[in-house]
Amino acid sequence: MDIVWRPYQERMFLAVAEAIEKGIKRHLIVQATGTGKRIQAVGLSQNYERTLFICHREELIEQAYVDFNEMYPLQVGIVKGPRFEIDNKIVIASAQTIHRRLDKIPKDYFNCIIADEAHHYLARTFLKPLEYFEPEQMFGFTATPTRLDGLNFSNLFDQITFEYSIQQGINEGWLCSLEAYRVKTNIDIADVKRVAGDFNLGELDRRVDVPERNQLVVNKYKQYGQKRQAIVFCSSIKHAVNVRDTFHIHGINCETISSLTDPEERRMLNIKFKNGKIDVLTNVNILTEGFDYSDVGLILMARPTESLALYMQMIGRGTRLKSDKYKFLYERKDCTIIDFVDNFGNHRLINHWTIESDVKIKDRVLISDEQKDIYAEKIKKLREAKIKELSDKEGKVNLFRMPKRRDIRHVGRLNEPATEKQLNWLRTEGIWTEGCSYTKGQASEFITNLPAKPWMIRDLIRWKYNTKLNITVGQYYEVKKEVMSDA
Repeated sequence: MDIVWRPYQERMFLAVAEAIEKGIKRHLIVQATGTGKRIQAVGLSQNYERTLFICHREELIEQAYVDFNEMYPLQVGIVKGPRFEIDNKIVIASAQTIHRRLDKIPKDYFNCIIADEAHHYLARTFLKPLEYFEPEQMFGFTATPTRLDGLNFSNLFDQITFEYSIQQGINEGWLCSLEAYRVKTNIDIADVKRVAGDFNLGELDRRVDVPERNQLVVNKYKQYGQKRQAIVFCSSIKHAVNVRDTFHIHGINCETISSLTDPEERRMLNIKFKNGKIDVLTNVNILTEGFDYSDVGLILMARPTESLALYMQMIGRGTRLKSDKYKFLYERKDCTIIDFVDNFGNHRLINHWTIESDVKIKDRVLISDEQKDIYAEKIKKLREAKIKELSDKEGKVNLFRMPKRRDIRHVGRLNEPATEKQLNWLRTEGIWTEGCSYTKGQASEFITNLPAKPWMIRDLIRWKYNTKLNITVGQYYEVKKEVMSDA
């Protein structure tokens, strides 16, 4: 199979070669959805005698098999369920299966290991194979260089060797442009608790799965959809079903895919959607990854999230270049994002990511009466900007004015093993799992995102800070540092 590489893919291979020359062995490749990460994995495998490609979903395993088999006919094996075909040049493995069979495979058996959707790889199931094997080189591919729980990758990868964003893909003509609209709801989720850096889904679902909001989702599909095919991201299976039923009331052909959907039925629904026999698919945590279909014309973000990684995964379902048929039918070549944003206290809205991205925590959340004069001018300007951007009138928004993420870094002691005190904290929160490895930096990131303890809230009240919003451990210690420095 002769592959014609795109310019950015050639740059990726060059970046990898240069990194290997410098002694880097564990590489994170960050590329937007729809830019051909899996075919690049096929390209990387040509340099090694035996490659292990690890996936975490049925659909991803099937897609990987097709791609690798084109390059290596009859040389691709699968490790999944009862299958254990490791005597091949390419082995495609289910993460859930291979981590239970490591005792049957020598540590140096594979020359190259490639982890698909690498942002999942801190959970024990995914982490264990990557820590066990000792390959010449290891590569992780992801569209989102932050884990969904907010932890980083520094215990798995030495560096981000190559990065190619959605914005770059659009600018260079390899991804379709996005037209995004904000739709403000009247739902208040200010007191919904957070778990591992995002909303508690049980509490969230009780707020957002209401007839009025579900009807709003359908109304906006009808307003902006042009009868294009759409994907709706929901907060729970029940929410996905209720939104589907609301579409049915309006005579719109809509189906639901969830973790309860039989695998064969899920496959058939995917085929029907791609053949144009289904107009809308509602789902929860299913179509965020591994769903390759270019002609999705509308993404409806009905699930609030504080996870930038998850948000970008959902948007990525609509970024692939559209077919000629799509362009002819709709006289356009972009995808529309409908971003339903809910009140989150003090005018802050979720999901939209352009809000207050560069404003310090103490300036936007924890303002005491005594500090109002000090920050009055700053707050005035902030409010004026928010009023301008967050008027009740919906309109187009720029999805790419997003907060800067933190790259993985090897920063001294942060990459040492987590302390026993940190691990005890993780155990208390029910996070720590036997066999997982945590660095000091990772444990610190996780702990700082936890809700503040009652005694911390009492301190904040004593220091005359506003505690009406959800306060995190990290915010508490930031304030405490300021209070101690002023003492």
